[in-house]
Amino acid sequence: MKTDRLDSLTQEHTKPTLWADRVPLAWKPYVQLTRIDFFIGSLMIFWPCMFGLSLVGKYTPLYISAYGAQIVIWLAWSILLHSSGSTWNDICDIDFDRQIERTKSRPLPSGTVSIQAAFLWMCPQVLILVVLLAQFNQITMVAGLFQLFFLTPIYPLMKRITYLPQVWLGSFTFSWSAVVVWSANSLPNWPVLAVILATMTIWVTYFDTLYAMLDKKDDPKAGIKSTALLFGDYARISVSILAVLFITGLTGIGYLTHRGAKFYLVSVLGAAVHLAWQIWTVDFEDPASCTSRLKSNGEHLGGIIWVGLLID
Repeated sequence: MKTDRLDSLTQEHTKPTLWADRVPLAWKPYVQLTRIDFFIGSLMIFWPCMFGLSLVGKYTPLYISAYGAQIVIWLAWSILLHSSGSTWNDICDIDFDRQIERTKSRPLPSGTVSIQAAFLWMCPQVLILVVLLAQFNQITMVAGLFQLFFLTPIYPLMKRITYLPQVWLGSFTFSWSAVVVWSANSLPNWPVLAVILATMTIWVTYFDTLYAMLDKKDDPKAGIKSTALLFGDYARISVSILAVLFITGLTGIGYLTHRGAKFYLVSVLGAAVHLAWQIWTVDFEDPASCTSRLKSNGEHLGGIIWVGLLID
């Protein structure tokens, strides 16, 4: 009994403090709507931004001060786009989320926040995103508005009609930010951007499959489709193929943008080793294992690739 009590106290002591726990109780459900405590979502929008910003520097040199300022702008873009997108997703999925064990306690399905209140919470975030875009040229504005008002809102619908919603999430909802950032600094180079989009799509499909593993038992009952269900018993070989394709895509990006040895050593080889570790060690039946490998994509793998781009 004492051991159980000690374990409980230890877990309580080591549990990370969440943003949702730092605000007044009345604000907590709205902070939960932003998913700020699940920062991996914001990071996975931020990394395509940084890859686009670093790669476009080969075509339009950027001063360090301008590069640093844009890091701040695109980080804000990533956080707010993820926040508003998550709120919209929860509005669309409210009936589904009530049937999923992991999501039924979220503010909307639990009834803590109304749909009207969630929508009003989302609107000022969208307005700030438009203001961020307005600092740049017309192409950036059009590309960003296209992502904000068309590509992102459609994602929740994809889970109803296809087993490949992760592909839409990767190719448009997340990765399109690379196009937005590139166009903010130079005219779009579509052959290069096409390879970037394809590569980022493969990466997002890979790591969001790990995320979808968390709900693969409940999703069929709720009528939700995902690559986790599509891959089934072939999940490990399927994500392995995605990983190989992702590394191939990184290599292609390096070739098209005339990268040097440091990029291939740090970004490409580093990513290959990290992905090999993820696939070798992940347990698809263990939610904690899938969550850990999912987070490592944003917390580690994205940074590895970015470092290789910076030092090359």
